[in-house]
Amino acid sequence: MTDKHRFIRHDLLELAAAYAENSVLVTTAELDLPGPQILYANTAFTRLTGYGVSELLGKTPRILQGPETDKNVLKRLRSTLQDGKDFVGRTVNYRRDGTPFELEWVISHLRDSDGRTTHYVAVQRDITAMQQAESELGKFDAELRSASHQLTQTVHNLELAEQKLAERERLTTLGEMAAGVVHDISNALTPVFGFVELLHTMDSIPAEVQTLASDLDASVEHAVEVLANLKRHYHSGPSIGTSEAVELPELVYQIPDITRARCWSMNGKGKGGICFAFDLPTNTVVAGNRTELLQVFVNLALNAIDAMPDGGTITISLKEDGEDAVLAISDTGVGMSEELLKTCFEPYVTTSRFGTGLGLSVCRRIIEMHRGSISASHASPHGVTFKIRIPLFVATANLESAADKNERLRVLSICGGQQRQHQVETILTNLGAGVWTADSGDEGLRRFYESDFDLIITDSSLRPTSGFDVAQAVKRTSPNVPVAIFVTPKESTYLASLPQHLQPDAMLPAQITQSHLEDTLAQLRLLNRQS
Repeated sequence: MTDKHRFIRHDLLELAAAYAENSVLVTTAELDLPGPQILYANTAFTRLTGYGVSELLGKTPRILQGPETDKNVLKRLRSTLQDGKDFVGRTVNYRRDGTPFELEWVISHLRDSDGRTTHYVAVQRDITAMQQAESELGKFDAELRSASHQLTQTVHNLELAEQKLAERERLTTLGEMAAGVVHDISNALTPVFGFVELLHTMDSIPAEVQTLASDLDASVEHAVEVLANLKRHYHSGPSIGTSEAVELPELVYQIPDITRARCWSMNGKGKGGICFAFDLPTNTVVAGNRTELLQVFVNLALNAIDAMPDGGTITISLKEDGEDAVLAISDTGVGMSEELLKTCFEPYVTTSRFGTGLGLSVCRRIIEMHRGSISASHASPHGVTFKIRIPLFVATANLESAADKNERLRVLSICGGQQRQHQVETILTNLGAGVWTADSGDEGLRRFYESDFDLIITDSSLRPTSGFDVAQAVKRTSPNVPVAIFVTPKESTYLASLPQHLQPDAMLPAQITQSHLEDTLAQLRLLNRQS
């Protein structure tokens, strides 16, 4: 061994001694195959790897590599050393007995007086335990975050429950008052029937008065039926009354007679009159309670009349769409703001000084009990259109049994943007599903907690409560309810990182088609498709 090598060897030993607690390896500076050769390994290194010193000397450090050794890290190591820089990295190596361990190591250049690299010094430490601790800490952190989010959601749900309870208490108090009022009004209407019958028996009454008496008779009879429904509702809770086959055109044509007094009161103030325009097929039959449905139609018509103080036209159209009847009631009145269109079906929301804000709320409750839906939108050129969708009557010997076997799919669509919401609603309606909509995550969760649904469709772009928040809230409270979410390809990677029990059941692309949605429903076993 030359003096120069002795000097270098002595220098390396001094350096190795300084790092006695860590594993130290000294090699030649050859990076090309067969690679650098080991010149020195301290006791800590032999203890870590299980190799004896005699087994290591003259060998390449590559004997420590194995299947899990990161090849990209090795490429970076070679590139860094070739550039004359020191290398810092982590990877997996293998002991003599084949067991893997994770290490962190620093490789430094040892240069001669001319600045050329003659040797490499690698200082290593086993970080397996530290990595395991970091992994456990990461799991704990994830669990803590999940618990925190769950706690936040629980608090939010409690707040919703408190609001719902407060609303129910208000309605209960109002119901108790209304029950007494129903009784008193029913008693007060009894003599009116007698007077109307007496008018019909008089021969000298002009024909015009006889017509008015008939209208009064129909209006009072409708009022008594509505009061009977209210009485049943406040005594036994909300439920649909006796269901039967109801001819909607025949029911709708009663609206002008029942609301005639309100229309005349408008004319009596010297203002324009109220006109009705109908576009009704001859025979559209739904299954429901005729008194409750007429109550909804009359209430919407009265609201339309009140919205047209200077007169106007109420247009009522009816069409069949698949398995549904779709009734639209439009006015040419003052219209509603965007905010009011979103909240008009909530209890106590009203723009009238004399209204209770319960009329449209009751309308929605009645229509939903008929397994239908009701929505409000701007009419053209001005005014409001209320659209009601109710399942058509199915002629069968046992309607109740048939309904149990062929229950309509109930879908809650919580999407951002009118275009996407309309597209989803149209496609699902074409597929025969009943669709309920919400324009925000908070509103959607409220509707979800209030009713039962077979499928939730949401949108990652919702703010401030995103579609991800909606999906996780649904999965926590009702794991068996399928959730489909509109996401971008980048967001799908994030969803894959969520715990399995919080992941949505299906992901939808931004551009959705009926065929795609059909495939999704079939995938979720919500649509029986014929091959």
